[in-house]
Amino acid sequence: RRPVTDRIRCLTLFLILAFSMPGDLGSEVTKRVFHVDRNEENLFSTDAWKPFGKGFRKVGDTFYCENETTDEVRGAVQLVVLEQKVAARIMACASSKAINVSGKSDIHFSLYFDIFYMDGDKALGKRESFSTGSHDWEEKTFAFLPPKPIQSINCYLLFRKHSGMVLFRKQF
Repeated sequence: RRPVTDRIRCLTLFLILAFSMPGDLGSEVTKRVFHVDRNEENLFSTDAWKPFGKGFRKVGDTFYCENETTDEVRGAVQLVVLEQKVAARIMACASSKAINVSGKSDIHFSLYFDIFYMDGDKALGKRESFSTGSHDWEEKTFAFLPPKPIQSINCYLLFRKHSGMVLFRKQF
């Protein structure tokens, strides 16, 4: 197998949060924290997703969000407490399918993060946007190297200011 630094990638599981710490000579070591089969910690809980706005409908492992107008707000949110001692890169992946989603790709249909630092500062609206229109499953990866240690993150599967239907789910 190739070294971890050559394999930094998104695992095709619903949502992954990974950390990397500075290593020798500037290299990075990535710890994947979703893949339970490798005895690695999962920081996202499948039962901890809360409705955002008008929320979602869940069938199996799929979240459905349908907006009849562009005034509606839907999605899911989960708080992840990190309490980092040193700044460490975070990475997350999500997949979405779109059906007749209006408008252009933007912040309002995205894998979206509000990041809160240990010193009380915050970085709001960090995201990876999904394509609009109609498309099959699309995977997006968000990576962020914070300038200082992170206390917590609000992670959103966000669908607002667009009409249409979107699905968020695991990929295997």
